[in-house]
Amino acid sequence: MRFPFHRWAPLALSLIASLAEAATFTAKLDRDTIPAGESAVLTLRCEGALPRTTQPAQLLAGLGLSFLGEEKTISLINGKPDTSVTFRYRVTPDKLGDFTIPSFTVTVDKETLKSEPLRLRVVAELPAGQQPAAPPVGNGATGDELPTAFLKLIAPTNAVYVGEAFPVEVQLHFQTAQNVQIPQPRVEGVRFLLLRPSSQQTRTQIGNNLYNVVSFRNTAVATKPGRLDLAFDTDLTIVMSQGIIFGELKPMKLASPTLPITVLPLPKENVPASFNGAVGSFAMNVTATPTNLPVGDPILTKITLFGRGALDNVELPPQEAWSDFKLYPPNTKLEHTDSLAMNTIKTFEQIVTARHAQMKVLPTLEFSFFDPEAKVYRTVQSTPISLRLTPGPGGTATPSTSPTAAIPTVPLVVAEKPAIAHIKPRPGTLAVIAPPIATRPWFLALQFLPLLAFLGAFAWRKRQEHVSKNPRLTRQRAVSRQVSDGLRQLEKHAAAGDSAPFFTLLSRLLQEQIGERLDLPAPAITEAVIEERLHDRLPPATLASLRELFHAADQTRYSPTASAHNLRADLARTENVIEALRRLPTKN
Repeated sequence: MRFPFHRWAPLALSLIASLAEAATFTAKLDRDTIPAGESAVLTLRCEGALPRTTQPAQLLAGLGLSFLGEEKTISLINGKPDTSVTFRYRVTPDKLGDFTIPSFTVTVDKETLKSEPLRLRVVAELPAGQQPAAPPVGNGATGDELPTAFLKLIAPTNAVYVGEAFPVEVQLHFQTAQNVQIPQPRVEGVRFLLLRPSSQQTRTQIGNNLYNVVSFRNTAVATKPGRLDLAFDTDLTIVMSQGIIFGELKPMKLASPTLPITVLPLPKENVPASFNGAVGSFAMNVTATPTNLPVGDPILTKITLFGRGALDNVELPPQEAWSDFKLYPPNTKLEHTDSLAMNTIKTFEQIVTARHAQMKVLPTLEFSFFDPEAKVYRTVQSTPISLRLTPGPGGTATPSTSPTAAIPTVPLVVAEKPAIAHIKPRPGTLAVIAPPIATRPWFLALQFLPLLAFLGAFAWRKRQEHVSKNPRLTRQRAVSRQVSDGLRQLEKHAAAGDSAPFFTLLSRLLQEQIGERLDLPAPAITEAVIEERLHDRLPPATLASLRELFHAADQTRYSPTASAHNLRADLARTENVIEALRRLPTKN
């Protein structure tokens, strides 16, 4: 039977055209010019597909990136499915100038899509006509009736200094609601120490109405002087009580009352030379090891700053008394001893080497900070550490070679090839004429291969349809392939001793694997998320290895020249941690 080409060709062409509709991935900033101390919102939108995660193609130099959330949309337009996913990030620059936000990537059906890079300009101050307008305010009530949902903002002070950390609490009151989102600040000139604020849910009664209360707590740090009108807003869906069984769903945008806070500039009088921007109350501890060594050998100094205040952006000030030592970039580690990150411990591990044997002590280290309660600058000093330095070993003599010395030569022997190839003395085993192929059993079995191939293709197609309807399974398989390929790359980096690409790839693989298990985007995986979601689901030894790997990755990222790791041992720990994460049940 023959099939007329002119009948089925249009159908095949239309099917190919529908399958050829490619997904698009775009990026957009809410503003391309912002004043110093403020942030811009980056929106990444993928249409025609539902990727699970996105990440920048390279590091954002000089730009802070915090994940705000994602939105998925699936609709049916003229009988055709329309899908899209939107990722939002807050971009915070750390200085004036022009910045380039690099491309972001998503993976759709084994194809990598890239967004266009964007330009962001940071100026000292915007003209008066370009100030952003305040968003509309809604409280969920009409007239004098009691609102069904509202926001309440609590801060313990109305005056702070630039760089001073202060707690902020946002209380969301609602009776019955769905799709509750974390309140987002709608003010510039302030940053928050926690990427994801801590939350607690309670119930309270106001009048005759019973409210659910979700308290979101975070720590804020003002970044510029002046008036700070602190306010938050959020989106949620209110369930209106109507009818006997079902209730009406009403989307609502809530805004908190504005809380004015005066941000005072730091005094310009009596500023110590060792002041480097720290505001709070801190103490310092300095240790060094070893102290008995030859000149030029490394001395590991461990400088620990601890106290109440923000130390995430604070670095060690220059020390003139250490001019006789060669200093290497330090490795830093930041820890918080409370849920609000108000009490901070920051450790600097720095390698120093003495330039000569006359150095008897490791000089005093000074660190200055501004005390907002006493309103004065304070300086803390370390105790000098005694050293016993011995002269280094002398150079090894190098044997000299006389230019007239005779160099003995060894004659090169080259094997001669025979002019004529030798004839085999034995012809070998003679071939036996076999029966025709058509009479053999394996040839008859081959006739069933087309049927088996058709059944296999049919089963594969059905499984692909099942996988396409299960995005979580799709992501699990994609992450499994990515992690397997990444482990092979890690082995190559470990063999070559390339610590920087090794730990960059290691951090990305751990984020992908943890994000797949917790059903979270990979860029949202931080140490805070690990402590919150995995502290009771992983064995203590595995959790400790996971923390150490993230800390080692951070050390290498910010101080690559001072990092010294056993990459083979780190690779083995990574494989054990990933194997434990793969066995971890998925978070529903």
